[in-house]
Amino acid sequence: MLPHSMGVGGGFVATIYCKETGKIETLIARETAPAASDEKMFINKKITGALAVAIPSEIYGYWCLHAKYGKLPWKVLFEPTIELCFEGIKVSKYLADILKLYCDRIRREPSMVEIFINPNTDELYKEGEIMYRPKLGETLKIVAEEGPGVIYNGGRIGKKLVQDIQEMGGIVTESDLRNYEVRWEDTVKVKFNHGYTLHTTPLPTSGVVLAFILNIMEPMYTKNESVFWHRMIETFKHAYGHRTLLGDIHFEPHVSETYENMLDPSFAAKSRELILDDRTYNDFAHYGANFTNEEDRGTANIAILAPNGDAIAVTSTVNSQ
Repeated sequence: MLPHSMGVGGGFVATIYCKETGKIETLIARETAPAASDEKMFINKKITGALAVAIPSEIYGYWCLHAKYGKLPWKVLFEPTIELCFEGIKVSKYLADILKLYCDRIRREPSMVEIFINPNTDELYKEGEIMYRPKLGETLKIVAEEGPGVIYNGGRIGKKLVQDIQEMGGIVTESDLRNYEVRWEDTVKVKFNHGYTLHTTPLPTSGVVLAFILNIMEPMYTKNESVFWHRMIETFKHAYGHRTLLGDIHFEPHVSETYENMLDPSFAAKSRELILDDRTYNDFAHYGANFTNEEDRGTANIAILAPNGDAIAVTSTVNSQ
């Protein structure tokens, strides 16, 4: 449904609530850099293409999630998606607009032409047309039957994946797949007025950014709609400005200072004082940023409440379109 935002080549994070025990925890199943990566690998090189491919973690993360919380057999989980792959998916306006935006890139890459160009029209799929994903369906059939080892433990899909990536200039290896590990962590917990508590995901995700936004905005509500939206936009700019200083704390310990600041109500109060109802700023440094970001749409989210009161929120991504 959202092939530009998520998929087996990406990764995800999940926040899980178990009503019976009251426990809330997070699973970090994001992609990680291949072992051969270094800080100079993109100097004078494109940041797109096979070299930018990280270790895919989506399927292994789901396996770990299922091992701890799953009720249905593993293979049953894949049946609805496999059916959609072969019977077809109606293209939404959102997906059609994204395909149009990246038309030139799609046309340059034969593997994307095979997926996103309608063979009946030789044009990009349009809203309302039916798109088929038979190769993905066949891949998911194998994973459903054989488990994640077919990718991560020297199996045939993993071997083919590594071969394809390396032939296009990437550096992911079979050892990278074998050595990949998820992380189970506590949530970031932030209390607000009226008895509300936010449970969100820790670094390297942007859960702390959400907490920072809510901390700033909590006392700034107004019924004046234009002023409210101005304050919210300015808050987002401050939050995403500081986000440029964050990273994976397990590999970049120095980001802990920014991380702790963004969870500190007094730091939020200082940022709130910089938000004025009659002005905005074009200087990204005003908002605490050390660089600007290109617009990024490469993420999907789903939240599910189970009949027994359990809940899960999953954010899945291929990092960028």
